[in-house]
Amino acid sequence: MIKLSANVSKKVPIPEMEYSSQNFSAGMEVEVSSNTTRGELKDKYQDLYEILSECIEEQIQNANGSGVEAPQPQAQVPARQKQSRQRHRAVQNRSGGNGGNGRRGSGKKATEAQARAVFAIARSRGYELQEVLTPYGVSSPYQLSIGDASTLIDSLKNGNGGA
Repeated sequence: MIKLSANVSKKVPIPEMEYSSQNFSAGMEVEVSSNTTRGELKDKYQDLYEILSECIEEQIQNANGSGVEAPQPQAQVPARQKQSRQRHRAVQNRSGGNGGNGRRGSGKKATEAQARAVFAIARSRGYELQEVLTPYGVSSPYQLSIGDASTLIDSLKNGNGGA
């Protein structure tokens, strides 16, 4: 038996969100007879690619139809967010915060997973993305340092709105 493995992924920009994208991927493994010819293997790989590409296009269509797009600006700032900003400013004043220039970490930029987590958690908790990023002096989660992204994620998870 021969095991064929194929993976396909596609990055799609998030509308109206600079430096932001969503990643869609699909993978599959199949087994074929060990006496399969080279031409048959090529055909099988081509079939796998076409199937996986169709699956990704379906994922994209489902995401666009189910509101998995970029967070949209909200008209009102939740009260908990206003309190959070006040707490964050107070913490910055006490600790001499430097407006997002790597308060924690080595200055390396946030990972893809961290940036996606900031988008998702902020949206799920009802926070405006720009409001939670403002104290860090950045306009996109991708501009955060690894340490700042970690701090922000923890804060959002705890319901502190980024403080």
